[in-house]
Amino acid sequence: MESFVAPGTVESLGPIREFVRSKAAEAGLDKKRAYRLQLAVDEIASNIAIHGYEEHDLAGDIEVQAELTADHLVITLVDEAVPYDPYSEVAPQAQDLD
Repeated sequence: MESFVAPGTVESLGPIREFVRSKAAEAGLDKKRAYRLQLAVDEIASNIAIHGYEEHDLAGDIEVQAELTADHLVITLVDEAVPYDPYSEVAPQAQDLD
């Protein structure tokens, strides 16, 4: 397993994307799949940076782990930011959706 560690800030999104791009190339993913993987990781990393660290005035790292086997590429993000609990959110009411 290979990993890349970056500060948990939006400025780190470019280097994180580049790490994922290089692992996708190593895995032989076509352009479309590599782009979708980068997009998914980018969304998760930006949520960690903005909502997990920045909004809580915290600093920390995002570790991006890449495990490449003959059949799979697994990307895992590890952080110590404030966790997101979707059950703590109030569902929007019908009038809020107009």
